[in-house]
Amino acid sequence: MKFLSLTSEQSAQLDAALQGTPCSGRYFKRIQSIQLNAQGYALPTISQLLEVHYNSVYHWIRRYEDQGLEGLRDQPQSGRPRRLDEADRASVEAWVKETPNQPKTVLAHIEQELDKTIHRNTLKRALKRWDYTYRRARTSLHSKQNKTAVAEKKRNSTPSNA
Repeated sequence: MKFLSLTSEQSAQLDAALQGTPCSGRYFKRIQSIQLNAQGYALPTISQLLEVHYNSVYHWIRRYEDQGLEGLRDQPQSGRPRRLDEADRASVEAWVKETPNQPKTVLAHIEQELDKTIHRNTLKRALKRWDYTYRRARTSLHSKQNKTAVAEKKRNSTPSNA
């Protein structure tokens, strides 16, 4: 495979892309692979330096030759959009803080005010994505105990000598 020869304008464009808006690690590696190839590094060396497969580097360089810098960007992913997006985050967080141990109440708020019906697991995944931890509250049976029977058992029990 031949080495790329970049013009000063293309080189400046690649540098600006690295310095510009926060770029993902994959996009960063793709730009680095182009720059390393233009500096004379062979594909196996680039793949070792960036810790990616040889074929990936080959395809990145081909896409850069065909489409330019846009060819290195992440393509849109397939799949259904999320039910709870960033626009809903503030409302959901407020409801979770208001009633942290009552997910059914939070789900009711989401259904009434956001007009979205979601499953409890969807709420759990969204909270996890927003760096919340989900723990089920332990239920206490103290209110259902027969207090006189418990007191009688305590009186009749013999202390252990352990």
